[in-house]
Amino acid sequence: MNFRLLNLVFHLPEWKTADFAVLERCKNKMQDLAGKTGKGSDRFKKACQRLWKLAKDGRGHAMAGEIHSSIDVRALTHLLGKNKDFFQDVPVTEDLLESLYKPRPKLGRLSLLQLITAFFVHFDEIAEREVFNRLCDLICLEIAQNFGQSGEGDFAILNKHRNILFTINGPKNLVTYAKTFGIDLDQALKDLAVDGCQEGRFQRVARFHYYLQTIRELSVGEDHPVLTEICKPQVYNAPAEEGRLMGHEILTLLIDRSLPSDVSDTWRRVIVTIAGDPRVPQASQRYQKWWAFLGEDRIRKVRGWLSRFDLLLFLGILQEYGESTWNSDLMRMFPARKAFLEGLYRQGLISDSRLFVGKHAEKYLNKNYLRHELPEYAFVKDPYRSMIYLRVGEVHLIEGSHSFKLWVFPKLPSQINLMDYSNKEFTPQELSSDIRYAYLKEFNSDWNRIADIIHNPNITWQAKAIEHLRNLGVELDVEELFSKEDYRSYKYRFGL
Repeated sequence: MNFRLLNLVFHLPEWKTADFAVLERCKNKMQDLAGKTGKGSDRFKKACQRLWKLAKDGRGHAMAGEIHSSIDVRALTHLLGKNKDFFQDVPVTEDLLESLYKPRPKLGRLSLLQLITAFFVHFDEIAEREVFNRLCDLICLEIAQNFGQSGEGDFAILNKHRNILFTINGPKNLVTYAKTFGIDLDQALKDLAVDGCQEGRFQRVARFHYYLQTIRELSVGEDHPVLTEICKPQVYNAPAEEGRLMGHEILTLLIDRSLPSDVSDTWRRVIVTIAGDPRVPQASQRYQKWWAFLGEDRIRKVRGWLSRFDLLLFLGILQEYGESTWNSDLMRMFPARKAFLEGLYRQGLISDSRLFVGKHAEKYLNKNYLRHELPEYAFVKDPYRSMIYLRVGEVHLIEGSHSFKLWVFPKLPSQINLMDYSNKEFTPQELSSDIRYAYLKEFNSDWNRIADIIHNPNITWQAKAIEHLRNLGVELDVEELFSKEDYRSYKYRFGL
């Protein structure tokens, strides 16, 4: 059966200009409302321009007095989160925070959103601690008032977790959240609705805390890519607990987890890169920033490790010079000198040291190490000679390259302070005969307790050094000071 549809005919009148008047009025009203509330309005743009000019003219400190309307509040919070130059020129102070409430007793949602963005972008750099805490309280209060009744969306999540996010410990709390729920950091950022502002300070600091957790899980001395990351200033200068920096936490972990006798090269490099050498004067800025927070036990531990490193560097300098100059005498003597000095260290007898290098030796150091990985050292006013001072028990040794003797002193004269790191340059005489002269002047009756031993190419010099150290009360495991072959020769010639 076939059906035929009826033709429908419509009779529409022609549109007249007046018919569009209502639509035009509605359109204009909507644009006017949008202009009054949105970021694209002329009023908003003019407010931004006025505040930005104030900052550029060096009057950022007077910004609080220029906030009069809600548009000004919106412009201010927008610029703080979006314009780095504006943020640098406008200090966030108590007065500036108070100015946000001049127009209204409550922030608008857009202004609050922008203030939260500024918080996550700049985090601990946004203000001094007292004002920072005031900002955190302000955001927590506003977000609770604005979104306390909202049941969904990012703001509801921020409201739920406001007390763990908007605090100086926010990044650390975020990492704790990730570990508690067994998720990675990126997932935790999403779960807590802070995965925006990826280049912001809050996320960076959170990643720094994540690095700390990774370090805790490393095997002692283990190398790991995170160790490269934590050597960046923006990482170790990030805030940790009250009054401490991330670097303090990193140093504490690495030092406490390492053995007292030695530390891996990788972990030592990290420690020295961040904090430098603890043997520098205590009044120095770097010492006060790092070592003053770590305590004497950790300092003593690191000083022992650096004595081992000084010794390693000195032996490297000695070997490199012998090989580069084809000095057969130096190279023939090198294994015995290396065995003797390392044997002292293995027995735990070396409690302190200082390295003195010539210009030639510094080239070797710079070729094989980065400057920030090296301990502090002094210079010798002789381009081709280097020395090392070692405290062995209560006895003081000075060993050197070339024809430099092995000097042994039972104590150092009061006017001699080899460990004064403010003195950075010495002559070879100041490290040898000048000490003897000062010693004889101060301790005339003890002149025979000094030894200056020539490195003969046989076991004689070691025997003299061993006898002298024993006479000064140093207990030695003699076998540790020789190669197996040389130890047999020593026993044959000098007995035990």
